Amino acid sequence: MKQWGSWRGVTAAVFALGLSHSFAQQWKAELPAVEKAGVYRIVLSPEMVGRSQAILGDLRIMNEEGQEVPWLVEFGDHDTFSDTLIDFEVLRNESGPRRTIVDFVPPSPDFITEVIHLQFKNAIVTKELDLRGSYDGEHWYFIKGERLDLTGDPESTYTMRILYAPKNDYGYYRLAINDSLSAPLKVLSVKWKKATRNRSAGMQGVSMPWTRTDSAGRTWLRVQSPYMIAMDGLDIVVEDRRYQRQCYIEVPLKRSTRMPLELPQGRVESFTIGSNQAWSPAFRSLRMDTFNIVIHNGDDQPLKIARLEYRQRKRTLIAELQSGMRYALTTGDTKRAPPHYDLIHFKDKLPEPIATIEHGPLIALAATPEAGPSLAPSRWWIWAGLVAVLGIVGFMAVRMLREPQQPNG
Repeated sequence: MKQWGSWRGVTAAVFALGLSHSFAQQWKAELPAVEKAGVYRIVLSPEMVGRSQAILGDLRIMNEEGQEVPWLVEFGDHDTFSDTLIDFEVLRNESGPRRTIVDFVPPSPDFITEVIHLQFKNAIVTKELDLRGSYDGEHWYFIKGERLDLTGDPESTYTMRILYAPKNDYGYYRLAINDSLSAPLKVLSVKWKKATRNRSAGMQGVSMPWTRTDSAGRTWLRVQSPYMIAMDGLDIVVEDRRYQRQCYIEVPLKRSTRMPLELPQGRVESFTIGSNQAWSPAFRSLRMDTFNIVIHNGDDQPLKIARLEYRQRKRTLIAELQSGMRYALTTGDTKRAPPHYDLIHFKDKLPEPIATIEHGPLIALAATPEAGPSLAPSRWWIWAGLVAVLGIVGFMAVRMLREPQQPNG
């Protein structure tokens, strides 16, 4: 019977281990004391956003008496973008007996020509044109030929056409229009589109930790953050003067516990970076902590990257605080449901916040168990231990039944 007691203890220990709870790390951040009671804006740091659920459902404001303080959340506005058509400097615009020649130069030596906007006096005609480039204004090299079809614009006295060309960095360009079959066209202007990024006060730039790997034709920028990154845009600061590269963001797919081999990457966003662009890529909000930014270099040398930042919409809590009371933010409970406060029905009637405050640094709290047991098929060692113990217990039980019983006394 002593043996049975020993094995019963081992069995209980294994079951206790298997049914134990997994632990979720939770966090706390103190709020500064307020001198006047009223409504305040509380700006959440990128780390607080990253440690919380995507919808901030686990975030709470607690006072020193352990009571919840209702809050509303506001999201900052995205950056906006605007386009302006700007004239190239035209050096020559002449019509000869058989062709029209327009020579123009880019706005700066490092300008890369790719999209050209042509403005003509209104006409209905079909002509052939070609685009050429030169480094010195004397020796010309072919870039692209195209058929030009003008159908007239019924609402204006001029018409616009877009000429898409392979990217080039010539110092001079020539547009030649074949007039051998009809009278020449009146070319009014040659333009390029300048895109301007209007940075919103509701967005913030945050530096990312990253490492770099270069290989044939590509550069990998590996980002590994200790918390989730909520990314609404990206700033890749490059020191090179002339460049335009295709890029994409990829995330590693989850590994299978039964197949611990490296799985392929999943592409989540594609974009272009270039010295012509006055903006950085913006996209739908992404949330991830480990990912690669892949830059296609083609036959060019890898770019000299000075800085890598992500753009994040500010998250701001609106809450009513009392003077003389201490408050703290808590987060990190992945199973916690979002709160439901009556305050949501009065968001348009709240007074203007007294001030904007920021919380202190995040402090890790003692780990608390998540809801539900952690006994899962992926934890194979627990299952193996249970099977082994049950087998031994069964063997011992059969053996004891076969042993002769000792008389009492």
